[in-house]
Amino acid sequence: MDEKKQSAQTIRWYRTPLDKETMKSLTERSDLLGLLQSVGHLALMLALLAAAAYCQLHGYWIAMACAAFLYCTVATFCINAVHELIHGTVFKTKPLNAFFAGLFDLIGNMNHRLFWESHKRHHKYTLHQPDDLEVVEPESHHDVDHFFRDGIINLNFLSTVAAFEMHYQILFDKLKNPWQNQLMREASDKDRRAIKRWSAICLASQAALWIVGLASGLWIVPVAVTFDRQFGGGLQSCMNSSQHAGLQDSSPDFRTCCRTIYVNPLLQFLYWHMNYHIEHHMYAAVPCYRLGRLHKLIKHDLPPTKGLIGAWREIMPIIERQRTEPDYRYVPPLPKKQAA
Repeated sequence: MDEKKQSAQTIRWYRTPLDKETMKSLTERSDLLGLLQSVGHLALMLALLAAAAYCQLHGYWIAMACAAFLYCTVATFCINAVHELIHGTVFKTKPLNAFFAGLFDLIGNMNHRLFWESHKRHHKYTLHQPDDLEVVEPESHHDVDHFFRDGIINLNFLSTVAAFEMHYQILFDKLKNPWQNQLMREASDKDRRAIKRWSAICLASQAALWIVGLASGLWIVPVAVTFDRQFGGGLQSCMNSSQHAGLQDSSPDFRTCCRTIYVNPLLQFLYWHMNYHIEHHMYAAVPCYRLGRLHKLIKHDLPPTKGLIGAWREIMPIIERQRTEPDYRYVPPLPKKQAA
C-alpha cells in the first residue's frame, strides 16, 4: 500500500479576473509554436556544440573554449525547458510534450519525473511550508558573491557530482535530501518505478556519451554536456533565482510571492518565457509563448515590473536585511483598488 500524506492547507489564491473567452484563447496550445520553441533551443545548442567540436579538431583552442562556454550557458536553460514541458502546455499533441521533456532532461542530466512530484506541489502551495519545500525563503545562495564564485566558472564540480549522486540515491533508495525522500515515499508505486527507471536511463546515456566522445577523440562534447553547470551557469541562475527571492511566504497572492521581470527577446526565449513568473503561477495552464499576452491583459493589477538588473537592485537589500532579520520578507506594492 502506498504511503500518502494529505495536506491540511487549503489556499484560496487570488487571481486577476479574466473572462472565459479570453482564457480559452490564452490556454490554446500549438504544435507549431511548441516546435519553434523546442527545436529552436535544441538547434542553438547543437550549433554551439558543433562549433566547439570543430574548433577542437582544428586546434582553435580559444575559439573552442568560447563556443563551449556559450553552449554551457544555453544548455543550463534545459531545466526551464523541462519545467514547461512537464506542465504539458507547450504542445497540443500530448506525446510531444513527453518526448521533448525527456530529451531536454537527458541533456541536462536531471530527473524530470521526480521534479514533477515536487513542482506540482510548488504550484499548489507556493511558498507555503511544509507543503512546498521546493523553494524555501530566505535562500542562502542569493548573493552576488555566489554568482561570481560559482555561477560563471565553478571548478569544485559539486553540482555535477550531486546530479550523479542523486541518480544513485534514487536507484538504491538512499535519498539524503529530506524533501526528495518525502516525495519518493508519498509517490505511488508506479511513479516510484518511473522515477527510478529514468535515473537509470540518465546514467546509461551519460556513460554512452563519454564512451563515444572519447572513442571519437571529441572529448569537448562530453565535457561540455556533462559539466555545463560548471561553465556558464551564472546567467540562468541569476534569472531563475529572481523568481521568488525575498518575497512573501504563506501568502495567498501570487503577486506577493512571485516576481515578473522584463528581459530581451533572446533571454526570454532561452528562459522559456518564465520571466513572466507571476502570470505563470496565476494561470499555469497558459502556454509559455502566450504569457506575454497574458501579462499585457493583467499588467494593471500587478506590482511594478523591472528588468533583470532592476530586480536584483531590489533583491540585494532584501537579502542583506535577511542576514540579520531572517523573518523579514519584502511586500511588493500592489495597485490599491485591486489589492487582495
